[in-house]
Amino acid sequence: MASTYMKDKTANWMQSYVDDYMKDVKYNGTKEETKAIFASWNGFKEEIERIFRELSEELDLGVCGRTLKIHLGSMDYHKCIACSKGWVSRRLAKKRKEWAQVMVQKYPKPEDWRRVRFSDEVHWSVSSEEKIQIIRKPGERYCSDCIHHLLDRIEEKQHQRQHSWAAVGYNFKSNLHFYQSKSSNGKMSHQVYRDQILEPIVKPWLQQNPNFVLEEDNDSGHGGRRSTRGNIVQIWKRENGLESYFNCPGLPDLAPIENCWRPPKQFMARFPHWDEFETRKLAVEGWQKVSQHYINEQVDSMPRRLRDCVEMDGQMTGW
Repeated sequence: MASTYMKDKTANWMQSYVDDYMKDVKYNGTKEETKAIFASWNGFKEEIERIFRELSEELDLGVCGRTLKIHLGSMDYHKCIACSKGWVSRRLAKKRKEWAQVMVQKYPKPEDWRRVRFSDEVHWSVSSEEKIQIIRKPGERYCSDCIHHLLDRIEEKQHQRQHSWAAVGYNFKSNLHFYQSKSSNGKMSHQVYRDQILEPIVKPWLQQNPNFVLEEDNDSGHGGRRSTRGNIVQIWKRENGLESYFNCPGLPDLAPIENCWRPPKQFMARFPHWDEFETRKLAVEGWQKVSQHYINEQVDSMPRRLRDCVEMDGQMTGW
């Protein structure tokens, strides 16, 4: 009886809200649009009720779906879209699991990771990667200021992305450093990495406080993979006493700096950036919004990330 009363009361409140809203809307097509919105809302509400009803029946709880929904809500459980992660092959999953097992045995505590500075490159697109939307009147489709003129393909490729490098650690956050690369995808050569990153950026860190370990991805430009005697990056590291290690391939969820790229990318998506100068300015501003507290939390989560990877047999975790 009480349930029926509450349902009727909620329905009456929603209807009165719609009626009050309609009074303030002029009849120019928005009434129909508003009705469609509320109709879709009712459909969504019915879908939620159906899901909880089926869940209650499947678990044989002996309660209605509404009771289950209210109880789960009181425990802060809510329906949401599942976290989506990329597919991992068996071979890569095996490597990920083995690497995670070794690292969590060596460094099982959050404090063990506070010496590590996680480094990575990120590439910022110049201009929007989506189609431009404009506001125009009927008949203005071909007006000069309503047309988006594309660049010449060669020129567009040259100005397509800006490449930057940064590192984060516990109570540490570097500036966002931009570098120039002959490769259009921003891949570093040994010379670029040594001359534009290690020498001007990392070397002063070593001179100030050498008590850190630099984590790098296993890219050939960082001196990893097959290395020969003429590897100028490895030579530089030995001569300057840089302690570093390469992470396992395919580990974006086990590198805290990957989480730190999300806030600046989300920030940049809010603003147009049509040239390299505006792109760099927004990237730096977005990077400044990544707090040290957030970085520290990501670094301290490393043991848990590794254990999650092992428990999931090397598949992508939710990190």
